Amino acid sequence: FGEAMAQLRQLQRKIKAECRDVGTDFAAEARKIHYGDSPAENIYGQSTAEEREQLADEGIDVVAMPWLPPEH
Repeated sequence: FGEAMAQLRQLQRKIKAECRDVGTDFAAEARKIHYGDSPAENIYGQSTAEEREQLADEGIDVVAMPWLPPEH
């Protein structure tokens, strides 16, 4: 379990370093990028299960992952 958590934290750090946090606007921002209304970039943020399903129906690939709290 500890190794899996360490790998998840490493992935989380990489995402934070290389992607823009769009917060709760994730679905809207993903659509803008997909349809060419915003420049292509890597983003992350929060979305509901319903939003993720709608994005998938539109052909927009997303991956849901748990977001760990900051390490202390």
